[in-house]
Amino acid sequence: MLLGARPDGAAWAVGLLRGEAARHRTAGRTADAARLLRRALREPAPPAQRVPLLTELAAALLPSDPEAADRHLRQALLTPADATAGRAWVRAAELLVARGDMTAAQPLIALAAERAAPDGDDAGALRALYWLAEQSEPEAAHELDRPPVPPLSPQPAGPAEAAAAAWRTALRGQDIGLARRLARTALAPDTRRTVPLLLQVAACHVLVLSGDHEEACTALDAVLVRAQYADVRPVAGLALLVTGLAELGRGRPGAASDALDRAAEAMLGKCRSPFLTPGLIALAALVQLEQDDPDEAERLLALAQPYGTTAGLAGALLFYARGRTHLARGHREKALADLLECGRRLLARQVTNPAFLPWRWVAASACGTPADDPVAAGLLAEEQHLARAWGVPGARPGDAADGGRPPADPGAAEPAGRRTPGSSRRAAPTGHRNQARGGRPPAALAEDRRAEDRRLPPHPAPAPAPRQELTGAELRVAALAADGLPNRAIASRLSVTPRTVELHLTKTYRKLGIQGRPELAAALGHRTKATS
Repeated sequence: MLLGARPDGAAWAVGLLRGEAARHRTAGRTADAARLLRRALREPAPPAQRVPLLTELAAALLPSDPEAADRHLRQALLTPADATAGRAWVRAAELLVARGDMTAAQPLIALAAERAAPDGDDAGALRALYWLAEQSEPEAAHELDRPPVPPLSPQPAGPAEAAAAAWRTALRGQDIGLARRLARTALAPDTRRTVPLLLQVAACHVLVLSGDHEEACTALDAVLVRAQYADVRPVAGLALLVTGLAELGRGRPGAASDALDRAAEAMLGKCRSPFLTPGLIALAALVQLEQDDPDEAERLLALAQPYGTTAGLAGALLFYARGRTHLARGHREKALADLLECGRRLLARQVTNPAFLPWRWVAASACGTPADDPVAAGLLAEEQHLARAWGVPGARPGDAADGGRPPADPGAAEPAGRRTPGSSRRAAPTGHRNQARGGRPPAALAEDRRAEDRRLPPHPAPAPAPRQELTGAELRVAALAADGLPNRAIASRLSVTPRTVELHLTKTYRKLGIQGRPELAAALGHRTKATS
């Protein structure tokens, strides 16, 4: 009856509609839930009530219309409510980050964090989600953004912030003991209720990187149950991706394949995202490589073509899987190019821990034997040094010093003494770096390096200023701006916020070394279209 009735501002109407929508969502009738929530939003509800309505509407729309869902999430974070909307802001921010919209998420989360109670759990959770997004896309934050979010403290104040600190510490390979303690703080039964599920997934991934696979998988199972109960599919998909990586790291490709099947069920419909889906494809390809089927791995990787050069850590994982596949098929130069691009993307985000992806070790395999190749020897030596800095049990202190020789079984190539996700069983470089020296004079070694530089493909590094490579999103925005469209028209056409357009244009001007829009068409070599 309420669906056809005119809004009258009755105090009970919003609660009744919201309750019915929750019942429909639990039964899987998300379209009916969305209709009820849209009707509830027509009521003259206060802002603190509108924020959860917008967030729940976004969750109901994710399987069928993810772009509309993203718009509602952004609107929820922009709604100027009081601190009682804190939990709904946290959920909106969590979904937006899990969907991969890091550029739009960071300034909106900063705004919501300022409105939340300063010393409350919600403000801490929002700051932690901001730092998580910042780790994935550090360039999305702009120095002029207001309000600013303070830097992540090495001594986090709450369990949500502990999860973000654990993730950053682990990715940088700085202190395995500290990272493990912070992750366990975030996952402790008495505190995890205040930690968003996405941050719990990050804490579980830290335990995977520290070699605590059994503990990580148990925690991931608990996170997955809660994510499915709350119907937050992007978070459930990420939990299953980390589960698959953990199982692959334990040498169990069958269990990793099972996790992929469950992720496919969780991400039915249009709920797949340019952030998560490439990561799942990369994991599926790595599973096939472990099962000695590079042809199937190559076929799976072709499915990632629509996602282009995916940004973030999922993009690095995709390049790693491509490099591994090229190497398995004997295409060493292509493998080396993809693996070095993987490394470039990780290093741009200060991800140096070889436990995350052993790209240096596999790139050394693509170069040749350390006895003949100084590049391979250098990559292996760096891998050993970083593994010892991370402090994983089982690292052999003398490995790099006595030549950086990887063992014949790549499962033991990681200094951790454990398999890293996707580490290959195939041929690895052998020999000693001190054999490479072989008593040859320095001039001969220098000539060897020059010859190597001529033989290898160029390392994919950022182009020198002022012209740096634009991302796909920046190119799309810049092309429309060069055609003369105003920011709001660009935002409408691309289904993003005007603020996102401004951020992309600011970074584009900086990368191209120009002052503003009047110079954009010439800098792009773009023929401006007539605009009305």
